[in-house]
Amino acid sequence: MVGGFDIMGTKASATKTFDVPPHKRLRLQSTIYKIDSWDGEFMIIKVDGTDVWKTSWNLQTGGANFCGQGIWFDGIVGVDEIFNHQAPKAEVVFTSTLDQDAADESWGFRDFKLWYEPKEACAVFYSECDYKGASFEFCSKSPNFQNDNIPPQIRSIRVPPQGRVTLYENTDYNGKKVTYTSDQACIQNFDFALIQMSGHVEGGWVEVQQ
Repeated sequence: MVGGFDIMGTKASATKTFDVPPHKRLRLQSTIYKIDSWDGEFMIIKVDGTDVWKTSWNLQTGGANFCGQGIWFDGIVGVDEIFNHQAPKAEVVFTSTLDQDAADESWGFRDFKLWYEPKEACAVFYSECDYKGASFEFCSKSPNFQNDNIPPQIRSIRVPPQGRVTLYENTDYNGKKVTYTSDQACIQNFDFALIQMSGHVEGGWVEVQQ
């Protein structure tokens, strides 16, 4: 845990700046602990100076005592916030409006994760198993496949991290379909008529290196 009883009180904060690859949005997850005699103060998470999560706690928040002085209710809350963000760096700050010493009221957090949604997610299709042979890259911004670039057969696929690839039998995104959410090293029974095939590539959330 970062912080905790008698550590994070008035004017306390935890700050870290992350380098983020090109992206559209960020997703911030964490577990926050409210400890002891909060009486209407706010717990706040900021990214680049903007509040992305904020909540007020009081003496009754939590309903149980598991830390600190033993005479006040403590609480645990999960945070999962998604927000627009495109800058190459993200400064994350955990702070509060507490006005008492950390021995009287405090906070902490754990299980912090920061994810980004890539601007463009790409899948790579191969004509042979084990990602060999002729290849074709198809990205999330593309409206459809370029049929003249598709390998004569698809035997393996690299799927973007946390993303998915959906292939349709027809060029208008109709007919029989199949969806892959992980890399396919050797596809044995792919029977779409490739000259008419269409598809979508969707990106997923990728964890920022800490």
